[in-house]
Amino acid sequence: MVKKCLAFLLCFLLVLGSFSFGVSATESLTLSFGKEFFRVGQQSRFQISANEEVLSATFYLSDNGKFKIDRAKMQYDLQKGKYLVNADFVNGVFEFNITARYTGVAEITASEIVLHTNNGDLPINDITASVLIKPVATEIRTKEELAAIKNNLSGSYVLMADITFNEEDFMQGGAFYNDGYGWEPIGSSIYHAFTGSFEGNGFKISGIQIHKANYKYLGVFGVNKGVIEGLVVENSVFDGENGVYVPSPEDTETDGEVDYEDPDVWTPPTGSYDDSNLDEYDRTGKSSAMVGSVCGYNLGEIYTSASSAVVKANKEAGGIAGANAGSISECYFCGFAYGETVGGITAKNLALAKIINSMSNALLNGTTAGGITGETRQSEIINCLSISKIDAENKGGVSALYYKESVENAFFYKQDGLTDEKATAKTLSALGSLRFDDDCWNYEKQVPVLKRFFEISNINIIEDNTGFDINGDGNADVIDLAILKKVVAGLDSQDNYLNCDIDKNGAVDVVDLAVLKKKVAGLL
Repeated sequence: MVKKCLAFLLCFLLVLGSFSFGVSATESLTLSFGKEFFRVGQQSRFQISANEEVLSATFYLSDNGKFKIDRAKMQYDLQKGKYLVNADFVNGVFEFNITARYTGVAEITASEIVLHTNNGDLPINDITASVLIKPVATEIRTKEELAAIKNNLSGSYVLMADITFNEEDFMQGGAFYNDGYGWEPIGSSIYHAFTGSFEGNGFKISGIQIHKANYKYLGVFGVNKGVIEGLVVENSVFDGENGVYVPSPEDTETDGEVDYEDPDVWTPPTGSYDDSNLDEYDRTGKSSAMVGSVCGYNLGEIYTSASSAVVKANKEAGGIAGANAGSISECYFCGFAYGETVGGITAKNLALAKIINSMSNALLNGTTAGGITGETRQSEIINCLSISKIDAENKGGVSALYYKESVENAFFYKQDGLTDEKATAKTLSALGSLRFDDDCWNYEKQVPVLKRFFEISNINIIEDNTGFDINGDGNADVIDLAILKKVVAGLDSQDNYLNCDIDKNGAVDVVDLAVLKKKVAGLL
């Protein structure tokens, strides 16, 4: 009986040991491209790595055709339609050459894997690695090269240096004076839009200026139907209050579902609004331009872009885009926007559009204004935060107006008189503990900020002190208490200070003094 028990225990331990080794071995084989992305025609090494327990491995290799793979170390299996690989690891690595062929997501899969170890052969599950392949891109290093993008609106471009415009560039005689209009947007109309791709690549554009509207859509880009990624705009001014007036398409005030490319719906004077008929439009009064810093009108995709610009419009003014009918994600605005309809990210979020993981910390002024968007129509707002200061007749912490919208995880900094029917107001301390279900946010500052813009996210807000700070130094403290005592006693004038009437009842009295005492003592 004892022998049987010992035999059973030995078998159990062997099985347990084998099981434990199998778990670690599954994690010990990895596939790696070694690059964040590839460009078409770019060659690199593809690595299959194993830990020290694995001597070699046998597996089948397949891909989705996006790469040309060096097959010298492989044997094609006609029956399976895959390549058989006998991998002998050198310092734990087996590698071969790959060359990117086509744009899109490329995948390489190792299947029917058998690891050969000192403890025997061990089969493990299939492993797949994927990487993005981007088009070959034209490199942009100068102002002139940036402006020349309008000559090929379907191309792919990558910024390779910071580009800084000077004041003289936009003065009479300057290279970008443009008859007093300033910068000419890339992709000036719906029919002449940017349809390519642009990557900021970690660099920025500074000092760009538009003085008045020569086009219907204003920004670094006018109309975007392509992909704009990583565009950072600093110390720039996009002023579209005056200039060209283009009548809006009929029915645009219904629900945003307007096909601007359908001539039966949108028929400007000669049947199409493009550069050939600009002279037919009035330029002598207030402009009808949509204005944003990245683009005037987004019909494509804008990713990981930021702006500290001044954006001014007679109608729509948005920190990133004047209006959005596409997708905007991981974008940040920390400038100033002024117009009739104003939003920290976009003035209007139109039908089927999306704003995801974006943030504004701006000054917004208009008739209708919201921290993320002025109007939201049949569109989505997900994981967004506004700590913007808003001055408008009709205002909302995230959006001022909603129509058949979808809002999820949208928050704004709690301020006097600022509400929102779909988003949630939070105090500073509550914002500090806020967590989004996405890894693009950083939580080391007073409030969550986007990781990509951690360095330029200068958050400077003070918890609930706007109604208690008497001397304007940004704090509610004993100095304010001493000043208010003098004002209540008639020894000083409230005209010399801010917020003396704390309870907003029209009189500065002992009630205000009692409230401030509690605030300074930390009881409020």
